[in-house]
Amino acid sequence: LHLGDRRAILAAERVWLFCGPDALHTFASDVRKEDDLITNVACIVTPPSLPSHREAIREACAGVEKAQSQRYTRVEERLAGRYADRDHDYWRRRLAEPGTVVGITSRSTTMLQYATRDIGHALEKVGYAFHLLMEREDHRPLTHLRVARCLEELDPVLIVLVDHLRYEDGEMLFNIPVLSWIQDPLHNLLNREAGQSTGPLDFVCGYYRKRCVQELGYPPQRFFSGTVPVSTRLFHDGPVPDADRERFECDVMYVGHMPDTMEQYRERWVADNDPRLRPLIDRLFQSVQDCLNGAERLVDAPGLVDRVAAESAVALEEQTREKLIQFGALRLFDIGFRCQTLTWVADWARRGGRSFHLYGSGWEQHPALAEFARGPLEHGEPLRRAYRSARIALQTLPGGFLHQRTFEALCSGTLVLSRYAPNSMARPGGPPAATAD
Repeated sequence: LHLGDRRAILAAERVWLFCGPDALHTFASDVRKEDDLITNVACIVTPPSLPSHREAIREACAGVEKAQSQRYTRVEERLAGRYADRDHDYWRRRLAEPGTVVGITSRSTTMLQYATRDIGHALEKVGYAFHLLMEREDHRPLTHLRVARCLEELDPVLIVLVDHLRYEDGEMLFNIPVLSWIQDPLHNLLNREAGQSTGPLDFVCGYYRKRCVQELGYPPQRFFSGTVPVSTRLFHDGPVPDADRERFECDVMYVGHMPDTMEQYRERWVADNDPRLRPLIDRLFQSVQDCLNGAERLVDAPGLVDRVAAESAVALEEQTREKLIQFGALRLFDIGFRCQTLTWVADWARRGGRSFHLYGSGWEQHPALAEFARGPLEHGEPLRRAYRSARIALQTLPGGFLHQRTFEALCSGTLVLSRYAPNSMARPGGPPAATAD
């Protein structure tokens, strides 16, 4: 530490520095007060001639972990007692009037975090109190202890989860009504265990109702179709300051993080899975490329996986088949659909001298799109100003036109251009687009 200026590093929020003869005691005392710090970390002690320090630190960490576990057990016991006798009649009375709703999400997401926040805005507008629960800082996890303390303090009438269900960590949610919003075709949602896990206090809304109810066992009486809400409090067609308009003005914009290329994703998939599946994955990759090149349409991903498995003479277990559908066919098509579309727009911009802005992380690394990269763009007012300043905003998701990004741009007063996909048009009698406010 004395060989260079480390003040900036040591001042970071994630760095705690303990010095002096009482350093270990102070460390244990301070960390015991926290409910979302994990202490099972690597321990490096120098010089090697001080092995006793290593053991002392490990003992202090173990003591902190034990204290946290004991605190959680005490809170859990109190909550279990509170909710033991809360039956349907109890919740019917509680839900008759607006109460407190807790939305649980994560800082490490983008769309899920903001969708949860926007749902909260809508609930607040009709009289509910809404509490957004997620990691307090990037380096702190959302621990069971912190969730339990929140539930004990707020006693909510409802918990809202986007793209997650109670069964994934049910021990934290006790006997509380849970509303899950299915926004994306994820493996944790589109499987039989998920559908059969939904109990009498679990309610589901969002997309994929037909498949969830008919194939996966979700109860039809507690599954409601609906499009994702967007907050008109945040996205509107108000004016943009001149400095921002000059910065953001362009012919076409797109916002979204750069995925792996299809080739990169295939190699990672091969490395992470049974090597015996390589021929099948290669066939699947080629079939998806054929779809993107117009030789065929990817309408039935399960059917495509079944066909490729038959051609490869591979008998798939149900779990492997589901992963190949979600993380193979659908994910490869999603990556290829977006990158192919953006490459077409980039070629058009070059030929015509048009301005094209790509917002999000990683585009500066893309071999064909780096010149259009404009870096990350904060969700909320900066994104609204970018939408308002662009002539056209692109929506390139193969899942269809009805997406949060679409509604954000439209609410900001910007024309949205979307590439056609099989799911682009809402079915007759389907849910209309909705705004949260």
